[in-house]
Amino acid sequence: DDFLIGMKELRKWGDLQDMLAEGELLPIELQNMFELIPKAPGTNNKINEEGFESLFEAIEDLFEEEGEEEDLGDSVAVNLKSDLLDMINLYENDEEKMSCGLDSTENEVQNILNIIAQLETQTSNIVLSSGGDVTPTDVAGDWELLYTTSSTMKFNKGLSGLVPPNGKFGGLRQKLKASKYLADIEYIEQIDAGPASFEVRVTGDWEFRNSVS
Repeated sequence: DDFLIGMKELRKWGDLQDMLAEGELLPIELQNMFELIPKAPGTNNKINEEGFESLFEAIEDLFEEEGEEEDLGDSVAVNLKSDLLDMINLYENDEEKMSCGLDSTENEVQNILNIIAQLETQTSNIVLSSGGDVTPTDVAGDWELLYTTSSTMKFNKGLSGLVPPNGKFGGLRQKLKASKYLADIEYIEQIDAGPASFEVRVTGDWEFRNSVS
């Protein structure tokens, strides 16, 4: 009768933790499954034995679906992108944490990198589909930073390092321009500091290099 399980108790499930650590099951997938299962009477965050069996079956069903999707190409990439965005939103949902993953834990970073590694192998990856023949115009445009693993940005608590003691990093946009003769770049960093909030703008030029960083 006292068989009640929450997310905390699930951390003691060895096989489940192995699946999460190896990237076979994403934290956001587990969270979504758990939220869909009816909770035990008198609780809003615990499941009973029947609920646990439902969770176990949902995890098994997920692996069966992944097996069926191995040859679906672009649809797999779409699912991976959705999972990546869901995971970033999950981690960014804590108002006390800095934006864009600047104070993410090692485990959170690894979960993000696991999905990215899978995305890089998809045919939708322009680097693969073009045989590496990517041009500046392929990536020119306005980009907004959603997540970073940059150790420099983590150390600076932003791009410029100009965040005041009472402020925090509020986001970063990148504008890439490319033509036959010019390749200009502008970074626009938002610093949130109440009434004293401000932007930091950094300009320069950019180029493609055939190297791995």
